[in-house]
Amino acid sequence: MSRNLGLLLGSIHMGVAENVWSSFVREAERRGWTLFVFLGGTNNAETDVKYLRGRIFSLAASLKLDGLIGWSSSFGNAVSIEEYSGFPHGLGTLPFVSISHKVSSYPCVLFDAYNGMKDLVTHFIRAHQAENIAFLRGPKDHQSAQDRFNGYRDALIEARLPVNETLVSPAFDWGDGGAACEVLVEKRSLVPGRDFDTLIGSSDMMIFPAIEYLEKRGYKMAEDYRAGGFNDSFESKLLPKQLSTVRLPYAELAETSFSLFEALCDGNRSLDGANDVILPCTVILRESCGCSYRPALSLEEAQLTEHTHLLARYRTQTLQNVLYALKSALRGVRDERALVESLARHLPKIGIDTAALVLDNDDRGEIMHETTWTFSKTGIRVGKTLPESFFSGFFMAAPLFRGKRPAGFFIHNIPFYDGVILEELRSAVSRAFEDTFPRRPPEKPEPKRNRRIIAAAFDTCLPFEGFSTTLCTKEELTEQAAVLLPAAVMLGTLDTEAITAFRRRDAMTPLVILPDRITDREAVEQICLLPRVILCHRAAAYSGAFTERLCSIVDGGKILPVSTGKLVKKALPFIDEMGTSQISRWKLAASVHVSEDYFTRIFRRELGLSPWEYINRLRVSIAAEMLLHTGKPIYAIALDTGFKECAYFNRVFKKIYGKPPNQLRKTNLT
Repeated sequence: MSRNLGLLLGSIHMGVAENVWSSFVREAERRGWTLFVFLGGTNNAETDVKYLRGRIFSLAASLKLDGLIGWSSSFGNAVSIEEYSGFPHGLGTLPFVSISHKVSSYPCVLFDAYNGMKDLVTHFIRAHQAENIAFLRGPKDHQSAQDRFNGYRDALIEARLPVNETLVSPAFDWGDGGAACEVLVEKRSLVPGRDFDTLIGSSDMMIFPAIEYLEKRGYKMAEDYRAGGFNDSFESKLLPKQLSTVRLPYAELAETSFSLFEALCDGNRSLDGANDVILPCTVILRESCGCSYRPALSLEEAQLTEHTHLLARYRTQTLQNVLYALKSALRGVRDERALVESLARHLPKIGIDTAALVLDNDDRGEIMHETTWTFSKTGIRVGKTLPESFFSGFFMAAPLFRGKRPAGFFIHNIPFYDGVILEELRSAVSRAFEDTFPRRPPEKPEPKRNRRIIAAAFDTCLPFEGFSTTLCTKEELTEQAAVLLPAAVMLGTLDTEAITAFRRRDAMTPLVILPDRITDREAVEQICLLPRVILCHRAAAYSGAFTERLCSIVDGGKILPVSTGKLVKKALPFIDEMGTSQISRWKLAASVHVSEDYFTRIFRRELGLSPWEYINRLRVSIAAEMLLHTGKPIYAIALDTGFKECAYFNRVFKKIYGKPPNQLRKTNLT
């Protein structure tokens, strides 16, 4: 019997996500079911949970869904277990199956991460005589990450090897493997090959940037140290010597989830914890651990492999060309029909021949699908319901936003399994949607009288107009704040002791940290846990936009919650390190595992500047120092600070400093 099923995921293009949803699509195809893949969680850590909870359950009725399956691990740290557990509360009698995390009494499918990691570590010990095994820990509150660490630890104990905490990194997010490895090498002065013979990451997504980090410092994987990961995601195959890892039972997870779901649909509502299923993981041995992996290929097999690679490259290039043409066309759209016509003109070229914009009645804040624009082989249609063509096949349903408010879904058929390309498409449509339906300007809060600021660890008065500023040392900060009761407190250094000491005494006064360098990732991780804290590079803070943001804060404006603000804070060390190189928008967003448009929104809400305004101010600040203290020509300084063109550098420099670069240099000489 055919079913209509929804799958909840955090993303479609990072880590295990692509393996997960593609396995579910294949299983739906095998069974002849209709599947909708709903994206959320990491796109908007502050509002996606409530958005998905209300909108998806509302949309589920119009899509005639028989129920939902939720993959909790894919939501990462952007959604807490408590928040994720609230998803089924709006389902009523609609069946729900959870994967990787037990939710209430609903049936659950789990994978045995503990024994998978334990078996991998045991292989390194027995087959390769590994004795000093370093480990990169995953997110602190992630159950599967904890299971993997426990498997690593117990494998050492069973082999009678010491569990050396110095070899274990602090807990980091999945994409922060480079930062985790930096703690081991830079902070703890560990040397690969001397202090540890093996490096294992909680995921392939973690170990890949760690290997790149060590490569830049001259340490070769499989020569100076062995390496292993977990998940068997695409990152495991990107290295010259492919990664030994632990493969999740992707196909079995999909098949088992569908079977439990079918049992619920057939009336077996008594399924509970006794029916939960735990599936084993499989150790995959490749070259990174020292095992021989690649078999010798015959000439015919080698030619076939080369042909397959060339064909894949051709298809990817074709997809990218169509996407580029679509993005160019979307820049000019200014109404709903023009937007849909552009989609209908370009997307069929890459196999997307059925798509819809399901728009909410956002003006009144109601969860009601007011307008539905669709295109298919029969043409463009506008109405309040989806046509029958959407009730057979496999579809993505990605959220759309107007400013920070959810506004509907972009739904389209799934023609291929390239999550990166589909995410680029979602991002392009989302940006075009925001341009077509701009947000209203926010209402400004009534100003308060208190404009006093206490500034600690600054050499001079700060250039913020409209404030009464009192300077003090960081040792005097807490005492001064208790006496003067400021509207905000500023600190000119990333001193975690001073920051935590102040926050222990005062949990509510906004704390604005303005260091001249933000490179200490461990310190940033610590302040990410504290409420009502703003972190910004001093060069970017000395701007009118940041001053306006500061005014908003002291006048009672909102500060992002910890779970959202940390995404901005964790991107700042990446910007500090990579800001003078060619940094792309998607890489910046990917560094904290969110979409490009969402990252831009929360960055501006946190600091008052866009990411590019922030980066340009850092670059120009560095350029000004070089102009004053070196004899380099201006075009060379422009290139050294990340600007592709000298003319653009001159325009940005003059906009920030009020004079072109050559005048700044002349003024200094005179």
